[in-house]
Amino acid sequence: MSERTGYPEDMLDPDLNLEADLGIDSIKRVEILNSLTQVLFPDGYDVPLEEIEEINQSRTLREIIEHIENLINTAGDIGPGDALKLPQKKTADRADDYNENCSLPRFTVTAVDAPIQDRWIDLARDRVIIITDDERGIARSLQVKLTAKGYDVVTLRWGKASSPAEEKVYSLNHNFTEEIGTVVKTIREQHGKVGGLIHLFPLKECPSFSDIDLPAWTARIDYEVKTLFSLLKYLAPDLSDAAGNGGACVLSAVAMGGTFASGSSTNNTDFFPGHGGISGLLKTAAIELPGVRVKSVDLDAREPVSGIAEKLFKEFGAADNLIEIGYLGKKRKRLGLLASSLASRQENGLQIDSSWVILITGGARGITAQISLELARKYKPKIILVGRSSPPPDKEPSATAGIEQAEALKRVLIDHMRQQGNDFSLVDVENAYRRLRKEREMRSNISAIRNAGATVEYHQVDVRDEKGFGRFIEGLYEKYGDIQAVVHGAGVIEDKLIKDKTLDSFDRVLGTKTRSAFILSRKLKPESLKLFVLFSSVAGRFGNQGQCDYAAANEIINKLAVYLDKKWPGRVVSINWGPWDKSGMVSDGLRKEFARRGVRLIPPAAGSRFMNAEIKKGEKGEVELVVGDGPWGAVEDTSQAQ
Repeated sequence: MSERTGYPEDMLDPDLNLEADLGIDSIKRVEILNSLTQVLFPDGYDVPLEEIEEINQSRTLREIIEHIENLINTAGDIGPGDALKLPQKKTADRADDYNENCSLPRFTVTAVDAPIQDRWIDLARDRVIIITDDERGIARSLQVKLTAKGYDVVTLRWGKASSPAEEKVYSLNHNFTEEIGTVVKTIREQHGKVGGLIHLFPLKECPSFSDIDLPAWTARIDYEVKTLFSLLKYLAPDLSDAAGNGGACVLSAVAMGGTFASGSSTNNTDFFPGHGGISGLLKTAAIELPGVRVKSVDLDAREPVSGIAEKLFKEFGAADNLIEIGYLGKKRKRLGLLASSLASRQENGLQIDSSWVILITGGARGITAQISLELARKYKPKIILVGRSSPPPDKEPSATAGIEQAEALKRVLIDHMRQQGNDFSLVDVENAYRRLRKEREMRSNISAIRNAGATVEYHQVDVRDEKGFGRFIEGLYEKYGDIQAVVHGAGVIEDKLIKDKTLDSFDRVLGTKTRSAFILSRKLKPESLKLFVLFSSVAGRFGNQGQCDYAAANEIINKLAVYLDKKWPGRVVSINWGPWDKSGMVSDGLRKEFARRGVRLIPPAAGSRFMNAEIKKGEKGEVELVVGDGPWGAVEDTSQAQ
């Protein structure tokens, strides 16, 4: 731990909380655990991924030690120097990363046929099923069907108190954290444990997306997405238990037209992009709740209530592992990927030059900085960088200047804090260290962009603040006349399992990416905007353990991009990037972890070149892209693609 964090050993108490007291996030924890297992176990023997993930949930050093001891004990008697022969996962034979000269795999999201298997998978019979009420009659119809099949069903209604005549109906208002927990507890006490959840709030009749403002956008996300998150958080223990004792299922309906607004066959142009958050959240829930059947079902909300209820009833017991299922008329659809290389394409005619004003959210670090530098080299435009951090000082303090090693830097910072005579914790040291590294990176990147020939400005702006961010965008139009391109890369990550995540954390992650995207959708002038690029992630397309909020946020901006591309004259595209090897900052241990999962890291140079190729060769209508090489694969039968 000392080697990987730079903390002196004498300050590492075994009972300090890894995150709260030591500031060690999940990514750093994986690096530490990989280093530890390399020391403990001989070369050629890999600790199974499941074991690493279980150990990674440890809260303290002492808990890590206990997990490792249990791992060793379960392997049987081992003599000194003997190899610990644990089960190994085979990974594909591939290079650790891309050759700098190869193109990145590129896929478009599309809908393909997915005939249903006419077989019902039962649920635990001694459990209750909760249905959130759409208030259109679908919940009532489903309750009748499930009750007739022998299940105990209760209804959860939003904001409207139940009457004394209504049995098994419970009400919610707005206090998600406390109220949903209280309601779930009451349902357990009166009906027993929960084995199923059917979330129909998204099917309630609501105003058109084009007619809502930011408060209405936020309220609807709260009502549909955050309610589902809160229910999953409190129901996770029951659902996991039911999965091993008869079966459990979570299903949510959305209304994006039957193909999740993806592919060329859909003509639905007035869906609610926030419904993407339901699918992103559920894809992560399926990973974190093994054994629980999880489904997001996309429908045409204009269909008769009876038809919708029948489709949802069949999906609730459908015998497959598909998470995203849609109904386009009578056809049952799933989402897949179509390989779509840019290599042989002609340029699309978009001419970028030094007169362009390009707004880039996400700050002067990481991926957005790499993209900014590539654009600066190619076109020398006016680049406006926006981030949460304050602008870096012109120069670094002499005490730390030139020191690169983490341990040496932290010792200088600790000595400085001790000289100040104030109490401090290791979190204070870590925060000071990260701030120093961040300032170095920002200062270096801004200088490199400027030296490449671009005019560059950096502004500290809270992109979640409608008034502040809105005024900033208006100021750019006043100053420059037009904004020709926007790259929206703002976002934060706070990894936690659904059962451990707080609502405040969920709000921060979801809001940073989606509130800012909504503000951009309302403040930009589409008539003069040539290109709007949103940076998404494969975590949204496929889900990812510990990233329910991040997956939900990315799927929302994917669907927002689809919506805007249908409405705006310029091109709107959402790029679901695979993980980047950001300027060599990914350790060997973390690289190995990605390799276990079959994911290759994207070198910054390759990612930057791809971005330029996408701008020059990508076509309007190609909106949801997956970029990079991983365990996702292209649709085999392209004749079924829609």
